[in-house]
Amino acid sequence: YYFKEEYKQKTLVSDKMYEIIERGNRITLDEYNEALAIQAEYTALFDDWMAEQELDILLDFSTATTAPLFGEDDEPDNCLVWTFLGLPVVSVPLFQYSGMPFGVQVIGRKYSDYMVLNYAEKLQCQM
Repeated sequence: YYFKEEYKQKTLVSDKMYEIIERGNRITLDEYNEALAIQAEYTALFDDWMAEQELDILLDFSTATTAPLFGEDDEPDNCLVWTFLGLPVVSVPLFQYSGMPFGVQVIGRKYSDYMVLNYAEKLQCQM
């Protein structure tokens, strides 16, 4: 619904965006609700795993590799899994690689946004 008016005029969105919206419009309400239920199930499983491991925070690299050259394909985004799970995440640029900033993701359990922000701040202050 964000691009509803632009979509209607087709020339106001890219061909790729138009294709994405078309694909989304073919999803039925039942399929959407089923996908939400699956997402909630995975979120609960991951939270259970974090609890079993007695973890509140995970650290991961912010990107899979260096940025591609203009026009080259990018590596699959390793950050989307955290979005899918609905977890709070912040990327902290702690390092340099080939002269470019390279970050660490601070990933927390669901609803631990303030803990993630506090940890990221402490991590950045120590570097």
